[in-house]
Order: sequence, then structure tokens, then C-alpha cells
Amino acid sequence: MFGRMCRITLAVGVAAMPSLVAMPALAEGAPAEPTVEVWSTGAGARRLDGQPDAAREAVRVGGDQAVEVRWKGFKPGSQVVITQCMSAFQVKNVHNTEIWTPPWDCAHQTRFIGTTGADGTGTSSYSLKSGRFASVVLSKDDVTETKNDKFECNSRVFSGKAEYSCSVVVSECEWDQPVAMAKPAGGSWTLVPRKPPAGSSDPAVGAASGGLFFKPASDGKPDVHEIPAPKPRKFPNPPEAQPLPPIKGQPVGAPIAGAGSVNTAVLLDGWLADVRRLAQPSDVDYTRGTSVFGAARLKAGFQSGFTSGADFAVTGMPFTQAEAGGNVVYAPVSLTGLAVANSAEYGGLGLNQARMSPDTLAFMLADGDGVTSGWWGDSSMNSPTMADNRGCGLPALPAGPILRSGQSAQNLVLSSWFGATLSKSRFGTFFVSEPGSSELLVKRASDIRGAENGSQTAYLIGTNYGKAVDPDPDDDFIPPKALEERQKRGYLGYTDVTEILAQRQRGVALPMSPLKNAAGNYVLPTKESILEAYSTMRHNADGTLTATFDKADKTGAYPLPMVQYVAVPRTSAQGANPLPIAKRKTLAAFIEYAVSDDAQKKAEELGGAQLPAELRKQARDVAAMLKRADPPKKGGGSSPSNGRPGSGGSNGGSGGGGGTIADPGGTGGTGGATTPSGTLPTPGATTPGAAAAPSLKPVANEGSVRGGKIPAASTIVPIVLILVLGAGALSAGGGWRGYLLWQSRMRRRAPRA
Repeated sequence: MFGRMCRITLAVGVAAMPSLVAMPALAEGAPAEPTVEVWSTGAGARRLDGQPDAAREAVRVGGDQAVEVRWKGFKPGSQVVITQCMSAFQVKNVHNTEIWTPPWDCAHQTRFIGTTGADGTGTSSYSLKSGRFASVVLSKDDVTETKNDKFECNSRVFSGKAEYSCSVVVSECEWDQPVAMAKPAGGSWTLVPRKPPAGSSDPAVGAASGGLFFKPASDGKPDVHEIPAPKPRKFPNPPEAQPLPPIKGQPVGAPIAGAGSVNTAVLLDGWLADVRRLAQPSDVDYTRGTSVFGAARLKAGFQSGFTSGADFAVTGMPFTQAEAGGNVVYAPVSLTGLAVANSAEYGGLGLNQARMSPDTLAFMLADGDGVTSGWWGDSSMNSPTMADNRGCGLPALPAGPILRSGQSAQNLVLSSWFGATLSKSRFGTFFVSEPGSSELLVKRASDIRGAENGSQTAYLIGTNYGKAVDPDPDDDFIPPKALEERQKRGYLGYTDVTEILAQRQRGVALPMSPLKNAAGNYVLPTKESILEAYSTMRHNADGTLTATFDKADKTGAYPLPMVQYVAVPRTSAQGANPLPIAKRKTLAAFIEYAVSDDAQKKAEELGGAQLPAELRKQARDVAAMLKRADPPKKGGGSSPSNGRPGSGGSNGGSGGGGGTIADPGGTGGTGGATTPSGTLPTPGATTPGAAAAPSLKPVANEGSVRGGKIPAASTIVPIVLILVLGAGALSAGGGWRGYLLWQSRMRRRAPRA
């Protein structure tokens, strides 16, 4: 008993599940008490659980036996978790307690997902396990390690009293089974639905089957073979950059160079490779960075007459004329969603359904509210995640927020959502930046990390900021240090849904959180929910769209839709365009491919939505504008733009336009990215035909990419960010405060126009 009570004390201090808070009671006045039954399969199916002792021999179950679990009285259409757990007999008589503790009394090795039907009932095929369940590490810090109990499900008799029977629990909570011990008058101890927390709306429910009795092993003795803990998830190494496909045939127009956002890096990666394989291929360079970086490079293009700098920019937010260096027009190329992902792990399994409201997400990203730290947290921690998740406790793990550093379209969308849904004072509790800003600066930042771009963010979340990577994904050994990191902290952050799906395809488990929309529903980013959100977006005069957050009639809309654009030089009313016609033809061909059925199917496969017809038309209209010939020069003859020096150069050549866009002299070199603050740099003085390079420093392993494979974001090591944060910490007293001070200095030095 002493050992059991020590474990309970540890549970209160570290995991503190809700069932320990108070002795539970049966829910009163419930219209339909949840129940769970276990039945045999096939012809002549019979109920196996909760049968009287007289029927025990006829209902014994074996290891790996397939059964049918049936439940009723649950919320229609809800996801449930099915788990094999201790029976009330084990809890009371073996462990000498009347408190049922969910993470300690169930076998995480047996968790299985099911779905409740429209009538509140559900059935699922399930495989029972017989033997001794090994302990599973639930959480770990530098001092303590908590594990669930090792327990048996077999025919062994305990102290001559009864056998080690077990139950099957069905719960609407992902981690915390809302089931409790109860003993009706004159009856035996049993497991019943737990009374919901006071004040909780739409509380989650759970129920347990009756006891199940197990067959002996083949030698007639109790089955005591060990059932191991779940295998840890694999965290593969970053993928290596693939060789670029060669251009076959004569490419359209002249080579072009672009720069900008990598929020949809994997998607753009595939498109750029595909345009090289077309019957009439296009030769397109792209340097990855941010939307702001794209504006800076496009500005250098305008200033040099497009003999250097960028010919186009990819962006998730519009530019002012001063930022872009000239008049631009926007061709929409992708419709996706800003997803919130996490790497929280508990008992060897990921946290797949951590629902979040705007307030909860702000709390978690800001690492708390100044009083309470940001934990995934159970009820003892008073975490806001409890309210979002119908009173369900979540793993007792500290959150590890990863925010986008500097200015970005993703920050702008998320900050706008917080500004529209939180009061001004509540917003100020978490952030020092303004609502709707392209920067998201938190007030309380004890352990908040930064990422250079959305593609990098996905990888850092999925690998616990690179600390949980398995150096050899081909064997089963995972370094103990990597395992410890995954049990100590659950990272979370935000990035484009296409980057989340891309990481999953690489084998990195990266769950997403359903977010609360204006209708009060929690919605995941899917093609259906993104398209419904698109129908609520506001169309701006410049051809861009802005997300709105107050459409309560759109019950299935995902709250954070995003559109990516290709920003190109605009043709004047007189028909003149500063970009040479040969380059415009290449750019038009690229845009036309990006909105083609083949390209948009790739977006859909990665979790986005195919562009609606009106956005495709807008993009094709931009392409048609680019293909229009220049007006004749006064006095006869045609515009010399197609023959100007540098317009037909190739990548790395000294002729100009074909040079890498981070090399304004057209002599080749590596690409660049934004400074960590993301502010627009101010180019220096220019001379005819050339532009001074904006004061941007390259990010390690990033560079100019010719028409195909962008270096995978997972290969990026944020060296510049680390150095800058370290310098800021030294100058301002350490940590995130130094980073904030550094950011404010950068904003004053190079204000955004």
C-alpha cells in the first residue's frame, strides 16, 4: 500500500489527473448514462464482460483475441479512445486504493481510435492482450521520471481472492479517461462515468466495460509474458537536397529570378521542378527567405532595371509601393491554412486532438500569462486547455513555444486573429506587438524559440527543436538523450499546413490542433474547411484577400486561411512594363503552370485547397498582362527592352539578369534571407544598370535555386538567429528580453514604409 500511495503522491505532484482531485460520483440527471460492452465476433456472438462467476469458463478471452467493443450514450460524431485497463478489482484489492488514476491504471500499449455514430453509439473491432503490461514513461525531467503501473491481465489468482481481470475503457478524452471507482450499496466495486468538473460545458464522457476473465497460457499456467511499451516515434534526419532536373528543350523566354516566402516551400519546390520538365520548360531561379525579403529583392530589381535583384516575389501579404520599389500586381497561386502543430508526447504517443481557442493558443505561445506558465497541463495546473477540451486533462508537460522571428505573413494572420477575438487588455497580457502586426512579440518569454521561416518551423516542432533526431533511422535504437527530450517538453508552433503534411510524409509525426472558429466549433485545416473560410475573406482593391474572423454562420470554416501570391511588375496604362518582355514570358508561363490542375492537385495533396475559379482567373489575367508586347517607341521601332544587356543571361553569368538574385552585380553567388528582425533594408546609392545589395545576411545552407529543388528547410541551421540572439542576450541582460531589445533597435534603424 505504501508503494501505491507513493505513486499517487507523485501523480498529484507531477501529473495530477482530475480523478485525484475529489472522490467522483455518478453524474446526476444524465439523459443516457454511457455504457461499454465487449462482445465476441462472428456467428453466435455473446457478451464477454461483466458475466457472473458461474459463466466464467464460457466467456474467457485469450491474448490477441479479436472482440467487438460496443458503446452508447456518447456525443454523436465524437472521436473516442479505446484502452485496455485494470478492472475495479485490481484497483481496490491489488493496489489497495479506491481512487482510479487514468494514466497509471491503463495500458498505453493498447490505445485505439474509434468514432461514435450520429445516434451516440459506436462499435469497433479490438484486439485484447493477455500478459503483463510493461511500464511506460509518461514524463521526465532532470530529476524525476514518472511511469504508469506495471499490471497484469491474465488468469493468475491474487492472494486466493480473484483473478487478474481487466476492463476496456472508451473515452472521449484523448489522455484522461473520465472514469472513476464506485461501490453501490450492497454491490461490488466497479468503474463508472466520472462526474464532470463544475461549470464545464459539453463535458467529455467515458465508461468502462465489466471485468474480463482470461484463458491460461498453452501450458495451463497464467500468461505472464511481458507486453512491451509502445515503440518511440521515429525522428528521421533532415532529407538531403536532391539534384535538380535538367531543362529539356528550348525554354520559354529568358531566365528569371525570384525571391520571397518559403511558407509553402515544399509546394513551391515541386512546382519549380515541374516547370523544367514541361514540353516548353521555364528557367526559374528562386531564393528562399520571407515575404519581406522578397519585397527587398524585388525593389532591387526595379532599381536596376531588372538586370539584378528579383524579377518577381512570392508573398503572403501585400507590399506598399515603397517596399516593392514600384507598382506590382498579385497573381494568387495557393490557398492553404496556417496550422498549429505540436510534438507533445505522453506514454509514447502523440497528442492528436488538443483543441485550442484563440485565448488558449495565445496563452501557450506566450508561455503563460505572467502568473501561470504555459503547460499542456491537467486540472491541477488550471490550464486553459481544460476548457477547450471538454474538461479532459492533457499531458503534464511544459510547452515549448516556437514563434516566427521577424516580420512575416503568418505573424500578420495570427496576430490579426488574436486582435479580433481577444480584448485589448487580454491581448496586452501576452504580447508587446500590436494586433494585426506582421511581428508577434510576446511579453513573457522564459523559454521561447524562434524560427526563420515556416518550413523551418515545421521541422523544429517535429524534432523538439532538433534535439530528438534519430541519427540512424534504419535501426530501432534511439539515443537516450533524444528520448528524454521528447518526454520533457511538448513543442508547439504555427506554420503552413502544407509543411505539416510534408513532414508527415517524411516520417515526422506532427499532430495539428483543431482551432475554435467564430461559430464556436473546433476545426482542423482541411480542403473543405479552408474553402469555407475563403468564402468569408475580404477582397481588397489591390487584388489580395484578408481573413475575417466574425462569420458565425460559417460553422465549418477554418479560422486561419492564407493565400500566397506571385507579385510581379505591373503594366502601366500606356502598356509599358519595366520587366523585359522575354522575362515576362517566362514569368507568365510559371504562373500559368502554378494555377494549372496538376499544380493545384499537389497543393491539395499537401493539405491545402485547390484555388477557386475566380482566383485562377485573376492569376491568368496577370499572366496575360505579362505576355502583352511592349508599345512601339515614339518615332518608330520597338522597345529595346528585350535586347538590353543582361536580359538573356543565364544563372551565374556576368550578363546580369541570369545571375543569382543575391548577387546584384550578376556575377553569381549564394542567396540570402532576411535579417532576424525581418525589417526592410534600405539599399544604398545606385548607378545606372546596377543596384547596391540590400544589407541582408545569408542564412546557413540557403541559396539560389535553379528551377527546381529548393534546399529542404530541414537542412537549415539557424546560425544567424542563434548568433544574433546570443549577442542580444549579452547586451541586454540575457535571453528573450535581449532579443526584443535588438528587434526594437532594428525597427528604429530601418523602419517599415
